[in-house]
Amino acid sequence: MTGRPAVVTVGNFDGVHVGHQYMLRQVVDRARALGMRSLAVTFDPDPQVVLRPDQPFVALTELPEKLRLLRELGLSDIWVCPFTPHVAAMGPAEFIAEVQQHGPVAELWVGSDFALGRDRAGTIPVLVQLGAEQGWGLHVVPPFRLDGTVVSSSRVRAALSGGDAAEAARLLGRASVHAALQAGPAGACRDVPTGRTTDPLVSPL
Repeated sequence: MTGRPAVVTVGNFDGVHVGHQYMLRQVVDRARALGMRSLAVTFDPDPQVVLRPDQPFVALTELPEKLRLLRELGLSDIWVCPFTPHVAAMGPAEFIAEVQQHGPVAELWVGSDFALGRDRAGTIPVLVQLGAEQGWGLHVVPPFRLDGTVVSSSRVRAALSGGDAAEAARLLGRASVHAALQAGPAGACRDVPTGRTTDPLVSPL
């Protein structure tokens, strides 16, 4: 990574579904238009593993696959932040300071339900104020919907656990996903063919 300013987005990006793709492509396009880097910040392990250790969790995409999918979207840089109890305890300003270690933040792009930091303290209004104080802009992207319903990693999981491979394909925009399908109390991990080989047309609804 370099010291050039970056257009940044932060998220788990579990599954790198079409909603994630819509956001990330905007980040890449914006950075290119400004002559800046595009930086995605993601976490390993998934924050749920640390925050809810008593609840079983299997990622839709393991880290190497997630990184491959993110790179294919044209991002300049990806920072995999190790999600530890220390990171979980950070406030929004402290976490942004960590991001700034990887180059100046010019803009932060987030979803409308995004919140950053301990106890989700970094709400949209808080981030607007923080950006004004630190000199970076905040862009809030509306939720991406298919059939009037927001696309989310939870929605992908619901399709997979219900055996609806075609729906999972629509949500993911690719041919397979590594996921936990309910096959008893513990579930079963396997690659699930979804029967789709090309990305769907991605557009906001």
